[in-house]
Amino acid sequence: MELHDQADEPPERSSDVVSRIVGTAIACLTLAMPLYVTSYYSSTRRLPLSPNLPQPAMMTNHPRS
Repeated sequence: MELHDQADEPPERSSDVVSRIVGTAIACLTLAMPLYVTSYYSSTRRLPLSPNLPQPAMMTNHPRS
């Protein structure tokens, strides 16, 4: 049976620490931004789905010749 000594494992490099911090920041933004955007646009003035277009003039039905 071999015993593993902690000295065998290399110390964590600073680039690994930075990449973990950047990854965590990206994950937090990925989760938080949709919630923020949804709450922002749901609280703003609601726009009608279809604009108020003028009603078309009443057309007469002409029989075809």
